[in-house]
Amino acid sequence: MAIHLSEYSESWVGDFMGVATTLVDALDGHGGQGIEHIGATSVPGMVARPIIDIAVVAAPLALDEACEALAPLGYVPGGDDQEGEGFRKLNTPTSGVLHSLTVFDEGSPLLHASVAARQVLMNSPELVAEFSGYKRGLAFTGAIDVDEYRRAKAPMFQKVLREAGMDEDALTSLAASF
Repeated sequence: MAIHLSEYSESWVGDFMGVATTLVDALDGHGGQGIEHIGATSVPGMVARPIIDIAVVAAPLALDEACEALAPLGYVPGGDDQEGEGFRKLNTPTSGVLHSLTVFDEGSPLLHASVAARQVLMNSPELVAEFSGYKRGLAFTGAIDVDEYRRAKAPMFQKVLREAGMDEDALTSLAASF
């Protein structure tokens, strides 16, 4: 299946805010510490798959509690391959804003890497342009699937994280999560 990329849309911020408001209400008193807009849709000017990436930040030892609080909204575990150390990806409801939701323990290295990457990109239009061009090249082939696309973006993601000051040991430990 070909990868569909879209030019940056200001509507992505509003889409995120709408979903975040619903999440905050559901998490009230259930271990949620915050909501972060991560991924390419959170970076002005970045080309992205038009899927809003959302991180729910859970208090220490509250990862499962936060996930359970979101179940009545239609967020359910995504299966064994959708969890790792300090995070759980949840399948999202099929109605409303197209988004991806991951619940992270507040100490998750992947959460910190995602937030750091967003900050670096928001402060570097040149890096946004380079990364966007790289992604366009990957999608242009038309024969790449989502998993291949994610793996193929890893070198650029690593470059961004190096700009954020992440050391090689940390990059190596995160490599499987890109």
